[in-house]
Amino acid sequence: MIFMQFNDFYTKLKNYFTNFNVSLNLFIKNKKFIYVLLYHRILPDYKYDIFGTKITISNFEKQINFISRNFEVLTLDNLDQNFEKNKPKICITFDDGYYDNYLYAMPILNKFNIKANFFVCSHYIGSNYPIWDEELIYILLNNDLRIKIEDKFYEFNNNKLFKVKEIINKLKKVNHLYRSEILNSIRSKAKNYSFQKEDSIMNWQNLSEMQSYGMKIGSHGCYHSSLQYLNEKDLNYEIFSSKEILSNNLSNCLNVFSIPFGSQNDFNQNIINKIKQAGYDKCL
Repeated sequence: MIFMQFNDFYTKLKNYFTNFNVSLNLFIKNKKFIYVLLYHRILPDYKYDIFGTKITISNFEKQINFISRNFEVLTLDNLDQNFEKNKPKICITFDDGYYDNYLYAMPILNKFNIKANFFVCSHYIGSNYPIWDEELIYILLNNDLRIKIEDKFYEFNNNKLFKVKEIINKLKKVNHLYRSEILNSIRSKAKNYSFQKEDSIMNWQNLSEMQSYGMKIGSHGCYHSSLQYLNEKDLNYEIFSSKEILSNNLSNCLNVFSIPFGSQNDFNQNIINKIKQAGYDKCL
């Protein structure tokens, strides 16, 4: 009976957040259920949302208000605390580290006295650029281009959404240097090419300030690659170096790794073992 009540609640909750383009997952420890929300970008408005990773500021505030009234909010480093309370438990997480997290999400979280977990790609911090997949989406949807990737040509003048998804799924599997070559070639051909500040990744000062408000910063790898397809050298670099870079630049980093893209096709047991070897306590 208890499980049926839980399952019904979980289903309703999952439907609620799915309507707002937010992923809801479940963490189970010692027969205790903890809901884990995954956000990416919080924006005043947006034109494109190919992968369902963006929500408006107003919707985000509605959700945080709802969470603050109905849940005990935990960060991923204190999951063993406060289990005696009756409220269901929830963790709030953000992937990628976009400046809009600092500009729009943090003030709302502070307003409701809620702490969240932010996972950043170390090699994009302070770069003034979006992560490669977001940059590709913007360029390819705003330009009529003909590009070549691995001996295949793509014409970007019709049916663009499908082609953009295909290219991102292809490029997430390649070495970051080869991906950069392709991206530089695409940039050189693009006419409509500019980004807002909120489209860039946070800098070290932003991240440090977020920590001062109790937000937790963890690793999302280095270059936002699918770890499943990397060779051993590149895989080690993504897992070990990102941890070292964050630790050298920030105090009290969250000892948790968030796997880029995160589907079952993007990691395997070897990757989990590597994450353990690097000294992370948990991974998502």
